[in-house]
Amino acid sequence: MIRLDTANKSLVAYTDATATTAEPQFVTSWDDIDTSLVTMTPGSGDGLLNGTTPVTVIPASATARNAKYVGIYNADTVQHNVYILLLDTATYRMLFSCVLQPGETVVYNDGAGWKVFNEAGALKTVGLSGFSGQSGFSGFSGNDGQSGFSGFSGNDGQSGFSGDSTSGFSGFSGNDGQSGLSGFSGNSTSGFSGFSGNDGSTGTSGFSGFSGNTGATGTSGFSGNTGATGTSGFSGIGTSGFSGAAPASAVRSIMRINGYDKELNFSPADSTTYFFAMDQPRTVPYFGFKLAYAMRLAAVLVQYDKAGNEASGESSSLHLVNSGGTALKTITTALDLSTGAVGYKSVAYTGLNYDMDASTQYAIRWTTPAWATNPTFIQINFFMYFEPVP
Repeated sequence: MIRLDTANKSLVAYTDATATTAEPQFVTSWDDIDTSLVTMTPGSGDGLLNGTTPVTVIPASATARNAKYVGIYNADTVQHNVYILLLDTATYRMLFSCVLQPGETVVYNDGAGWKVFNEAGALKTVGLSGFSGQSGFSGFSGNDGQSGFSGFSGNDGQSGFSGDSTSGFSGFSGNDGQSGLSGFSGNSTSGFSGFSGNDGSTGTSGFSGFSGNTGATGTSGFSGNTGATGTSGFSGIGTSGFSGAAPASAVRSIMRINGYDKELNFSPADSTTYFFAMDQPRTVPYFGFKLAYAMRLAAVLVQYDKAGNEASGESSSLHLVNSGGTALKTITTALDLSTGAVGYKSVAYTGLNYDMDASTQYAIRWTTPAWATNPTFIQINFFMYFEPVP
């Protein structure tokens, strides 16, 4: 049962894109329970969704309202991701999401829960392949092609954070032997080769700071111990089952979150909140990413490029949030996208030391400033660096 027990609660729904020919249709019904008069009043509703704009499918009520039925039919000629959320005043809580092919329907029945039916009316039963065990992170392998980022070398000249008389994190290259997280290669890349930086360029050769005392090479870069091939899980965005708990000698790892990484085609608006998880940025909270096991967020690297206007120097903020949009950790309140003549910027925020669990869905929230000059046609990516929880 879905119970809307206050006058501030309602159910809303939206899709991933504007319809090509026809918006998805919805039909709903509910019972209003008046406990003071001991009466029950039935009600119903119907209408059309409106692309990525949330539409109320079951409105709020002054009495206790029990949702009895929700049905959403994809009347369009292309598939859509459909999201159904609980709205409590101004806070969204995800209830259910799925992919609907043309002619398919997602249905909620009180007592039976959520089900998806194909165009012929048959129940769709194939779902996620589940937890596959302890194979680890294999990385977001992406499409075959480029050999991937060979380390965040940054602009020539900066040698990274060297620390006090220490050899620093030598590019997050990891202990010898482990091939590191060979994934997170994104589109047409084969993964990170240990963040060693571009050959021949000193640059910011993969964060060369924070490595501890002189003489020890420090944690030389999130790649794990000799002999293990790295955690092989997160084999793509299709959630084929997170591959289980970490091995006893849990390795460090890296996660890449793309913000329009194929083309320079993102033009952010003034004073707007964007949420980044596994696909293009959105202005409302939605499903984020999960970790296979608890890890500590150590640092976040922001990479930014532009093909249009240069941003003015106002500061924006980055936060780690849950799928409801609630801030869990401040990454920075001073992100400046002005780059001068270079047009490219790579900036790292370290020392975050935030413990993330394996049950919460996470995203990165970017709140833009009121720019004097807005940046246009940009590319922005976030790289998250993890360590085992002590």
